[in-house]
Parts: sequence; structure tokens; C-alpha cells
Amino acid sequence: MDLQSQLNEFLDVAKRAKEMAVKEEPDHVANATIAAYRDDLVGHIMTSNSPKSVGAALLAAAFGWRAEAFVIINELCVTKLEVNPITGEAIEDGDARVLFENYPEYKRNREVARSLSYVAVDKTGERIYGVTPYVVEGNEAIWLDPEEYAISLTHPGGLDILAPVFDHMFSRDYLVEASGSEENYKTFFESELFLEEEVAMDVAFIKLTAETKTAKAISLAANQDDTERIELVRAALQQVSDEMGDEAELVELNKPKEDDA
Repeated sequence: MDLQSQLNEFLDVAKRAKEMAVKEEPDHVANATIAAYRDDLVGHIMTSNSPKSVGAALLAAAFGWRAEAFVIINELCVTKLEVNPITGEAIEDGDARVLFENYPEYKRNREVARSLSYVAVDKTGERIYGVTPYVVEGNEAIWLDPEEYAISLTHPGGLDILAPVFDHMFSRDYLVEASGSEENYKTFFESELFLEEEVAMDVAFIKLTAETKTAKAISLAANQDDTERIELVRAALQQVSDEMGDEAELVELNKPKEDDA
């Protein structure tokens, strides 16, 4: 699956989740969600909306899980405006949020809105940025034309703030440093791993991420036909759950539906 297809699939899931969430809580604001891709596996990480938390999760997955591509979706405020109507200055980082939360007339006029803003990035250097603005009417999410808010992609403080992380996380220098040595890097990133070694890597990454509180929730999706891998991961995760006690609820294994496999 190419990067655009991965983005489309994950964004569709995020939009459906948002539609369901606002039916229960109209002011719902989603956590940042990350889909990490390696071969036919997908790891999902939910973290706080702060760039620091998102960046830490990306770096951990790029090394600890050998992820080859990511889709990051973060709920942000976006605007159609080039100039802040309150200050008369060019829109700066945080202005859209201030207008949205404190000046309801701009919200009513849809000059500011919430958005499932996204970026998809892979180790080849490809990056796809975009916004998915919406408003809530009653208990229903109404999706707006992203082209009308595209100027928000040029404002400071969006997901482009993570660009240095994107440059760093796939770099050989970072991966060698994180591996501890050139020899370890070659073993980990340039050699074929046995299934048991890959499963151990899956579980170690989940355990480390949970223990360090990088993520609020983590899940793995495996090809439904890969029953051997699923059973090995499930058994290993049970052991992790036993070790981690209350943290066990952070760990789960999801099998996709047959038509998604």
C-alpha cells in the first residue's frame, strides 16, 4: 500500500471516530493518533496533542519498531484568515485557537474551525500535509471544504513543527546511535529477522512505550492470515500484561476484518 492509500485509510477511520464521538460529546477533542507501518503490520499509537509527545512516539517507533512510514493525525484549530482581526498582525502560532475559543463570531462565520490535521511521511522523504476542517451542529460533525482552510498549512505551529523529527527519525545517524553501535544497527536494520525476533521486537516496543508513558493507548493489527504471528504476539503480550499490572490495558492486539487484511 502506498503512502497516499495509507493516509486515506487512516483518515477515514479518524473521521468516523470523530463523528461517533461528537454524538456523545459535541465539544470532544481527539488525542493525537499515529499509524506506524512496517511490512503488512500496522501499529496504532494514541498520545497527547503536544508536539513533544508526538515526536517522542515517532522516534521510538522508527527505531524500536523499525517503522517505515507514518500517518499522524492531530486535532488543531485552523482558519481562513491571513491576518488576525484582533491584533491586525499576520496570523501566528496559536491565533486560530484563541479566535476559536474566545471570539464566537469567527467560529459562527466558519472563519475558524477545528480540524483533523494530518501529515503522512515515509523513509523515502515523501510528505503529505493536509487539513480536514469540521464544525459541530447539534451532535453532528459537518465536514468543511479543506481548500478553504489550506492557508492554515502555511501558518506557523502546525504539524510542520515536527519536520525536524521527520528529518531525524529515519536518518542512519540516529538509528546507529539508538542501536548503540554500527554492528547492532546492521543486525537490526539490514538483516532479515526470524518471526520470533520480530515478535520480540513488537512486544519490547509496546512495553517500553507503555512504561515511559509515551502513549495513552497502543494496538497492533496483523494480517488475518498470519495466524502464527498473531498467536505468538498474543502469548507474548499476555506475559507483558502480567508483568505490567494496571498498564496491561494499554496493550492489545487487533485483527483486521477480512476485507481489510
